[in-house]
Amino acid sequence: MLVAAVAALLAAGAAACGTPDRPAAVPATDRPSTAASPVATPTVQPPRLDVRKFGQLHTTDGRTLPLTGIGGSERVTRTPAGWLFAGTKGDTLLLRPDGTVLELHLPEEVAVSADGQSVAWTAAGKVTVARLTTGGLRDRVSTPVPAKTRAVTWIGHRVVLAQAYAPWCCGSDHLQHDVWDPAKGPFVARWTRGIAPVYGPLPDGAAGAGLVQKNSKEEFGAGCLARLDGVRDMSVTKRTCLPGLTWTSNWGLSSPTGRHLAEAGDDESIVLADLAGHKMVGNCPASQPLAWEDDTNLLAETAEGKLVRCTVGKSGADAVPDVVLDAASDQALVPRIGVV
Repeated sequence: MLVAAVAALLAAGAAACGTPDRPAAVPATDRPSTAASPVATPTVQPPRLDVRKFGQLHTTDGRTLPLTGIGGSERVTRTPAGWLFAGTKGDTLLLRPDGTVLELHLPEEVAVSADGQSVAWTAAGKVTVARLTTGGLRDRVSTPVPAKTRAVTWIGHRVVLAQAYAPWCCGSDHLQHDVWDPAKGPFVARWTRGIAPVYGPLPDGAAGAGLVQKNSKEEFGAGCLARLDGVRDMSVTKRTCLPGLTWTSNWGLSSPTGRHLAEAGDDESIVLADLAGHKMVGNCPASQPLAWEDDTNLLAETAEGKLVRCTVGKSGADAVPDVVLDAASDQALVPRIGVV
C-alpha cells in the first residue's frame, strides 16, 4: 500500500525583483533610455500534485473537496475515475470528480493498474479484478488463490500476487510472487522466491521489476535490480547490481510510464534508475521517495523532514517551498495513477 506523507499546496512561484520606475516616453530619434531592465528571480515550483489536508482534498486545479468518511490510514490515490481513499470501515471509497462519494464495497487494500482503470483485491479466498469507472466497478473476473495470497500490483493487464510462506523478521513474512492473467482463466501457481520488493504498477509492454539479494548469505544486505518475466511467471531474467540498493527496501516507486525507479539508498540518498536500461540516471540527497509528479520529477523527503524535488538526469535536489512535513500538519501528497 502506497502511503505518502507530506505537503501543503500553496501558490506557485516566487516574487520577481522590484521593477524600476518606467522612464518617460521619448521620440524614436532620441537616445534610448539606459534604465536597467527588471531581473526575474527563478520560479520554485510547489508540488504539482493534489494534497489531502484535514479530511479535505485540495486539487491542482484549485478545488477543495470533502473526503467524507475517510479512515485512519488517510490513504488517497487519484485515478481517471476519481480519488480512491480508505474509509472508516476498513473499506475503499471513490470520490468522484463531481464531489460525490461512492461506496465500492472493497477492502482497504486494493492494487491499481498503471492506467488507473482497473483494480484488484483479495477477499474470501479469491482475487478479483474489475474496471473502475465513475459509476462503480464493471466486468469483474475472479480466481481462487491459495491461503495467504493477495494482489499487490500490476504488470500491464496482469496481476502480481504475493503469498506469505514463512515468518521473517519483525512480524513480517517471507513472500513468494507470481502473476495472473485474468484473460487466460484461473490462476495456476508458479511461485518465485527471493524478490523483495516487486515494483509496480507497470504498463503493458514493460517487464517486471524488483530487487534480489546480492549475497544470499546476508539477511539484510545489498540488493540488485532484477528484470522479471512478468508474463508466464515472476522468474528473474536479468540482474544488475547498482550501488546503493538495499534488498527488502519497501520505499521504491516506479514512475507513471514505468520507465524509471526511485528507491531509497543505503546512505540517506535516493537511487534513480532506468528500468529498461538497468542503469543509474541520478542520485538524490533525500531519504524517502514520496510520489512522482511525472515521469522525470519525484517528490521526496529529506532526513531533516524537508520536501524536495529530484529530477532524472540531474544531480542534487530542488527545495519545494512552504511545505510542512510533521504529523501535526495532517497533510499528505496524493499520488496519481493513470492521470497526466
